[in-house]
Amino acid sequence: MMILPPLDARDQEATEEMDDPGCDPHRLARTYSAFRIVNALVAGWRTTYVRDLRPRLRGRGANTLLDIGCGGGDITRALARWARRDGLTLRATGIDPDPRAHAWASRQPDVDGVDFRRVRSEDLVAEAQAAGWHLPGEGR
Repeated sequence: MMILPPLDARDQEATEEMDDPGCDPHRLARTYSAFRIVNALVAGWRTTYVRDLRPRLRGRGANTLLDIGCGGGDITRALARWARRDGLTLRATGIDPDPRAHAWASRQPDVDGVDFRRVRSEDLVAEAQAAGWHLPGEGR
C-alpha cells in the first residue's frame, strides 16, 4: 500500500520536473492533460469556489479573476464555467511565463470569458504602471 506524504505543506526544497526546460515534451503533455482530473479529485477547487469565491462575485456586472501560474489552465477554465452556471459573469485571465504551459492552455477548447497570457505578474504590474494605474498601497 502506497502512503502519500502530507499535502498540507509544500516542501520548499522540492523542484517540479515539469518546470525543467529539458522536461520530456510527451511527459509534460500527459501531465497537463491529467491536471483536470487530479485537481478535481485532490485539490478541492470546486469547494473553494463555492465556499470562498462565489460569495464574493457580484450578480450584476463583470467580475474579474487573475490566475497566476495557471499552468495548463484547467482551474482557470473551471472557475469561469462554474460562475457561468451560477448565472455570474467572470472574466478570467490565466498567466504563466512558461511557453510550454501557455501553448498548452491556448490549444485547449475555448471557454467564454477566459484568456491566457504568457507573462509574469511583475510584467502586469509594469503594464499597469505604464498605463498610469495606481495599485492599492501605492502612493499617488
